[in-house]
Amino acid sequence: MRRPPLVGIGGWLVFVVLCLGVGISVGTNAATTEDFRIGEAGRGEAIAAEGGLQQRPVEHVLITAKPGTGELDVAAAASAAADISARMGKQIGRRLVIGEATVKTHLLRIFAKLDVSDRTRAVIVALERGLLARS
Repeated sequence: MRRPPLVGIGGWLVFVVLCLGVGISVGTNAATTEDFRIGEAGRGEAIAAEGGLQQRPVEHVLITAKPGTGELDVAAAASAAADISARMGKQIGRRLVIGEATVKTHLLRIFAKLDVSDRTRAVIVALERGLLARS
């Protein structure tokens, strides 16, 4: 005798729920940076981290003119810097899973505390006050 299809679907559903329940009850083991230190390179990275020598992530931005267009004038440089600043706000928002407006709000609050009006000046003041480490 053939089983109705609903019995098979019901059995599958019970199996899936059972598997999910077991998976959730077992819990998770979050990966740490040590989990990714494999081989000699990983060993060297671990030694550097223990000695406080790990590299900090650094972002370098180079603004140049296209070949054959001459020098980059002040207005074009300011425009390029504004464009990069806007793109950075979007990237920061994506990384922190917050909106671009929230990033702008936080930056404006930081600017007010440092008594500056842009990111470049904020970095300079933060370095002068010892709030950022030089890399």
